[in-house]
Amino acid sequence: MMIGLPKLKSCGQSDLGDDGTRSWDGQIGDYIDRNYPGWQNPLHTSMVPPEFSYRTRNPDEGQRTEKDFFELVQKFGESRKEGMFVFHSLRFKERDSEWNEYLTKTESNWLIGEHDFVIIHRQLGVVFFQVKAASKPKGKFGIARQQLDKDQQSLHAFAIKCLQGKLKRGVDKEVYLYPGFVVMPNCSRPSSPQLQYKNGIFKEDCETVEAFSKWWEDNIRRKGTIDQEVFNCLVMR
Repeated sequence: MMIGLPKLKSCGQSDLGDDGTRSWDGQIGDYIDRNYPGWQNPLHTSMVPPEFSYRTRNPDEGQRTEKDFFELVQKFGESRKEGMFVFHSLRFKERDSEWNEYLTKTESNWLIGEHDFVIIHRQLGVVFFQVKAASKPKGKFGIARQQLDKDQQSLHAFAIKCLQGKLKRGVDKEVYLYPGFVVMPNCSRPSSPQLQYKNGIFKEDCETVEAFSKWWEDNIRRKGTIDQEVFNCLVMR
């Protein structure tokens, strides 16, 4: 499967007739094949990277909260044998002329950010999470929602730039299948649920694997499964 990424030059020629040109798609595919055997139809959960590393020697509450959620999702996936990849702390940089409605048709804008967590599930598709350590939803929840919009827009921009035809339409469909979720493990669910918090994951949902499993069953569902080619493309991206 080719997803339209550029070629690259390698210094490791196989023979004198090898000019070093390599397919980026091929290099990514080879890496995944070596490190994640059976990745096209996974039978378990893979965390990518496999461990959570703090970005500073003295992690703040935000980093510690992300680590706690990392461990929760890992235990959840392992206990249920969910066939999925969980990418975390994944930086992105995509050029997207649709990002800013005030740009002219000849201009473009860069989408730069970091996915806190993005799950690519073999049956259920793509799910984005933004984690906030705040003890109250006001303010922080709205910021996280904006970040989730940016997460989804970055994948939309990737589809526009690199893909064509059926594959492009398939990836774009997956981007917005779920709304994206704000994770606030230190915040109790508001006593009077409001519409703006309906996509929230709160303290009660994160206390145990069983609690998170119930949240998952209630919120992550679809008719049918994600297309195999679309799944492969998203994992390689």
